[in-house]
Amino acid sequence: MDGGERYEIGELARRTGVSVKTIRFWADRGIVPPTDRGPSGHRRWAPAAVARVDLVRTLRELGCCAGWPGWPSGSAGGWSTSSSTRPSPA
Repeated sequence: MDGGERYEIGELARRTGVSVKTIRFWADRGIVPPTDRGPSGHRRWAPAAVARVDLVRTLRELGCCAGWPGWPSGSAGGWSTSSSTRPSPA
């Protein structure tokens, strides 16, 4: 480990607006893998993970993730996007 700043899952969720459950799901599938684990065994992410979570969320909202290995099929990757800030189709 390089000794840099690390975020535990709750802090990463707070910074990105994505739920802890979703981050855990993505981490378990290798979509947003943790950088390392802390002394207590909890997953930790480097600051660059914030951008990665934002990218994955955007791709999910665009429907680009359907068909990825380990990803739920269906519109919006299988998740509701009702809380999204996307504009409604005209």
